[in-house]
Amino acid sequence: MRSLLSALLIAFTILLLSGCATLPGSGPGPSASKADLIVTKFETAGPATVNAQNSVVVPIRMVVKNQGPVVTYIFRTAIEYTGPWGTNLVPFTVPAQSDLSYPWTPLSSGGEMEYEGKVTFHPSLHNVTLSLVAIVDHCGGTPCRVDESNGGNNRSAPISVSLP
Repeated sequence: MRSLLSALLIAFTILLLSGCATLPGSGPGPSASKADLIVTKFETAGPATVNAQNSVVVPIRMVVKNQGPVVTYIFRTAIEYTGPWGTNLVPFTVPAQSDLSYPWTPLSSGGEMEYEGKVTFHPSLHNVTLSLVAIVDHCGGTPCRVDESNGGNNRSAPISVSLP
């Protein structure tokens, strides 16, 4: 029974993403009937450490809120850093997420999701200070997944992190 429900949820999600089905209030109309994802908290969750591969690992905590009136399905989060070699994405690993680099999550109207994970920087990034930004509904070179009333508020305020 559980696998049948999972299969139905996956099928319905595919229909939603393809535009062949909609949730109440998610069809054409005013932007007030759309989701609106924001990052309400973005911070380090402990000190940066160096792992056995000489990479720098920083624990991260992020809270995402859907302040819109409709459910969102399958959006991505990402962490971007700016440092000596420009601006890049860094893998954000969150336990129990299916994609190890960019967590994907559905979120109900008014709901919040807290992510606790880690970002792992290349061994060449030692003894530098970086600016990190969390991005919700990150598009990653593909169309954004959530039709939002305000897609311009998907980035957190930057935080500064000094790597050992």
